[in-house]
Order: sequence, then C-alpha cells, then structure tokens
Amino acid sequence: LSVDKPLTLFAPVSLNRREDARLEAAPVPNHGSGDLSALAPSDGFIEVPEGPLTYEDGCLATFHPWS
Repeated sequence: LSVDKPLTLFAPVSLNRREDARLEAAPVPNHGSGDLSALAPSDGFIEVPEGPLTYEDGCLATFHPWS
C-alpha cells in the first residue's frame, strides 16, 4: 500500500481468512474519496496512522467494519 503524502490513510478493504485462520485485509481499488461505487465490494476500511509512504504486507492497521 503506497500513499503520496505522510497523512493518516483511510482505505476501503475486503477481508480474507488465511489458512492459519487470521484475517487479512486487501485494498479495494478506488479512484479517491468520491468513488462511492468502490465501497460496494468492501467490508469496511482500515485506518493507517501517519507514517511512511509505503506500507509492507502484514503491517497492522485498525479495521472499521461498515456494519
């Protein structure tokens, strides 16, 4: 996951259960904050605090479900 500026990121994600039973969030492709149709296949969004411009697979983030 990459960002343009070091700001807090709110990104729509879909959840997948891994073989070890842990949940993994995968980013849902979107075209910015006005792209409401991109939210349909997502399960919620993650909140990634301000920090690096690139986040590696496996980094921890707060998940907020839609319901």
